[in-house]
Amino acid sequence: MFKPIIEGKIFKVGNDIDTDQIYPGRYLYLTLPDEIAVHAMEDI
Repeated sequence: MFKPIIEGKIFKVGNDIDTDQIYPGRYLYLTLPDEIAVHAMEDI
């Protein structure tokens, strides 16, 4: 069985990334995944 090759871009960030850097608390009021995705990792 062959494993699929996954291609794409990655973003290498440092160690010990705080969860507030992954998804800032100022956007916790958002509930729709499309809106949330816009702000994920924006502070890194």
